[in-house]
Amino acid sequence: MTSREDDIRYLSGVNGEENHVIATVDMETGKIFYSDLAAREDCNAQRLLQGLATMAKKEHPYSISRLENILARVVDYECEELESGEGTGGAREHLSSMGFSEEEMVYFGFPEEALEK
Repeated sequence: MTSREDDIRYLSGVNGEENHVIATVDMETGKIFYSDLAAREDCNAQRLLQGLATMAKKEHPYSISRLENILARVVDYECEELESGEGTGGAREHLSSMGFSEEEMVYFGFPEEALEK
């Protein structure tokens, strides 16, 4: 059984011990950290761990910084609409309909005070 927390995957459940973590895999680097040395010898554990490590080494198909730049430009556009007098509701509604949370709106440059109106 694997579980996920941000960029780390945990492998547990070898030999019937579901809550016993035997190894973790850093999903950014593919590096495996063993917390139970028996996992190094277990064929099933090795198969699962190597699969996770292989997944980790795959590059993301898009540049994260480019995607963040695109999101920031979308928010900038809505801020310009806001300043032109369209009203806060319209800009906030547009961003919300695109899937932005209020926290993300502010992170990418939407004025916090405009959310309160």
